[in-house]
Amino acid sequence: MRACTTFMMAWSFVFLFISGIALFIVSSGRVANWSQWTFLGLNKNAWEAVHVIWAIVFTIATVFHLKYNWAIFKSYFVNWTREVRGVRLHEVGVATVLSVAIFIGAAVSFVPFAYIMNTSGYFKDV
Repeated sequence: MRACTTFMMAWSFVFLFISGIALFIVSSGRVANWSQWTFLGLNKNAWEAVHVIWAIVFTIATVFHLKYNWAIFKSYFVNWTREVRGVRLHEVGVATVLSVAIFIGAAVSFVPFAYIMNTSGYFKDV
């Protein structure tokens, strides 16, 4: 099951990436419906369904991945002080600060996140 879980996570990433691109460039709801917009043969509603379902699959696969690899994950946190002092703590700290900064930047439209969303708006208006 470990390999199956890993491949489900990988396929989930692929489908989330593709559906994310489709939703990034799709016009607003009414315009997409009126213009009969499609991407790779699917309309906006289908891409939304694909994205949501694969996000759920990814979440479930991640839970199983953590379950099957719990000893490894636990060792990262338990043993980080035994390894080169500060390296693991530094990695966790950087990842945490970066994640919070991206979340806040996206939520309040800081640069470069505002540019990314403006680019999405460009595609939606075309």
